[in-house]
Amino acid sequence: MARKSRRRVATAAGAVSLAPAGNALRVGVFPTAAVRGQLKLTVPGLAPINRPVTINPTQPFNESFAFTDAVPTQGEVSLSLTDARGEVVLAWRGTVGLR
Repeated sequence: MARKSRRRVATAAGAVSLAPAGNALRVGVFPTAAVRGQLKLTVPGLAPINRPVTINPTQPFNESFAFTDAVPTQGEVSLSLTDARGEVVLAWRGTVGLR
């Protein structure tokens, strides 16, 4: 059985937190500077998620995405935050215990 696990990564541009929460994945993106752009998230078994975001250090992105029955116990998740010019501000890809 896969272990539920929280993933965190930090860079000079900010931090990302991914954590299973019941039947959902809780996603936090904490930039060190204001960003207006797109958040892209891929989770096995879900359609790709694209959200326009306007976030900053005092107003980070913090949202949960509900799982469908197709989401496996464990899988590769990727997240990218791009600015209005399309440049990558933060990115992460790795295996996460989802259930």
